[in-house]
Amino acid sequence: MSGEDFPDSNMYDSWHPITGRLPAIDAAGLQTLYGRLAPKTDPKDISADALGPWDRDASVLMGRVGAVSFGVTHHNGVAQPWTTGTRPLTDLADNAVLHGIVTWDGGLVGFTSDQEPVTGETTISINIGTLTGLAEFTDLQSWPVNATPGQLGTGITWGDGTLGYDLTVSGNFLRSTGGDADAVSGTFYGAAHEGVAGTLERADLTAAFGANRQ
Repeated sequence: MSGEDFPDSNMYDSWHPITGRLPAIDAAGLQTLYGRLAPKTDPKDISADALGPWDRDASVLMGRVGAVSFGVTHHNGVAQPWTTGTRPLTDLADNAVLHGIVTWDGGLVGFTSDQEPVTGETTISINIGTLTGLAEFTDLQSWPVNATPGQLGTGITWGDGTLGYDLTVSGNFLRSTGGDADAVSGTFYGAAHEGVAGTLERADLTAAFGANRQ
């Protein structure tokens, strides 16, 4: 595939760094390859009809907190979380300004497996000495499909309203090591780690979160 033919794509035949959101054309291509086409499909059998129903419209939830932007795009039955921000100048452990337990506060947006919007609050706490910590998602609330989420306190409590995960940090990346079901992963953003953002991916919820250092 030529970069000249598809200038919006990162998926052409040369090395190219991917930062932030996956371009829409690439997301659709990957969804086609892994979600709509049977293994070993002959190229001559690939057509618009072979893809089945395909909707150009997408549902998008977005948030911005300090140094980070985050969100989830739901398109043709697949929810895709994303985060963006500027890269830190050092690894978290090498930030000489940070000591003890450091906290980042922010929000979460996502979709349930039934495409109901979900929002909530996020707190990430990291012990700089041990590079371990906690991710706490609270006040989780849902709204009807296709509804625009309102302010916290105006939705319906999702689950029991909270999720919690144990975290470990390597470099500027974090991942869950225990706690509630499934996985949290993320990265620190901002020159001096002013922000953190990541994804929460479960069978019943696909979400992105972002938080600003307190």
